[in-house]
Amino acid sequence: MQINMGDRIIRRRNQLNMTRKMLSEVLNVPEDTVRSWETDETLPATEMLSRISIALNTSVSYLMGESAPREVRWKLKERLFSEDAMFTYILNACTGLGMQQAVDSLHFMQKSHSGQYRKGTQHVPYINHPLLMACQAFALHIATDDLISAILLHDVVEDCGVSPEELPVNEETRHVVELLTFKILPGLTRRESKKIYFDRIAENRTATMVKVLDRCNNISGMATCFTSQRMADYIDETEKYVMPLLDKLKYTYTEYNDVSFLLKYHMKSVLETIKFMLSENK
Repeated sequence: MQINMGDRIIRRRNQLNMTRKMLSEVLNVPEDTVRSWETDETLPATEMLSRISIALNTSVSYLMGESAPREVRWKLKERLFSEDAMFTYILNACTGLGMQQAVDSLHFMQKSHSGQYRKGTQHVPYINHPLLMACQAFALHIATDDLISAILLHDVVEDCGVSPEELPVNEETRHVVELLTFKILPGLTRRESKKIYFDRIAENRTATMVKVLDRCNNISGMATCFTSQRMADYIDETEKYVMPLLDKLKYTYTEYNDVSFLLKYHMKSVLETIKFMLSENK
C-alpha cells in the first residue's frame, strides 16, 4: 500500500513523540496548516519541504516517497550559545571595564525585547541575536562602551516601539541607533529607501561596524529559518550593500582592517556554500 505525504508526516512526528502543535511551532506555521498537510487537503510549498524534513529529522526524499525514513546525521541548531551565559559574560565584562552605558543598554535591551523571538522560531529569544553580536565584538577585541551599546540597542527602535529619546545612551550612540533603524522614506520605494539607508550607515564608523556584525550573525543562522527564496534574496542584498561596508572598514576606518578581513572571510564562505547548495537543489 502506498503511503502518502500526510501519513509520512504523521508517522514521523509520532516516532519523535512530537505533537501537531509542537511541529507547527517549530515551523512557525498555524496548526491548521500542519493538519491540512497531514490530511492531504493541501501539500507543503516546495521551499517548506526542507524545513519539515529538518524538523522531523528525516529527508525530503522520504517525505516525497522513499520507502523508509532516513535519519539525517546532524540536527541543525537554531541557537549556538545560551542567552543566559552570554548575558552574564557581557554584564561582567562591561562592569569590569567600567562601561556603564553598555550595562544600562544591556538591561534596557533585555526589557524591550521581552517576549520576542527570532524570526522562523518560537523558542529562541530575540535577545540571542544582539547578545551574540556583542560577544563577537569582545572576541574581536573591538569592544567600546559606544559600540557595545549600539549593538545591544540596534533593533530596539525599529522592533519595540521605543523612541530614540528613551534610549539610555549619549547623543552619539543614539545617532548610531537611528542610522541603523530602517524605514521607508516618504515618496520613495523600499528599494530606494534601502540604498539611502546603507549609504548613510557607511558614513559612520560605529554604524558600519554594527551593521556588518548584524549581517554576519544573520547569514550564519539563516539556513535554519529562511526559505530558499529568502536565502537567495538575502545573498543578493548582502553582496550589493554589505560587502561594500566591509571595504569601507578596510580602506576608510582602517583600525578595523583586520576585523574586516576576518568577517569577510567568514561571510563569503557561508554565502558561497549556500549558493552551491541552492544551485544543487534546483
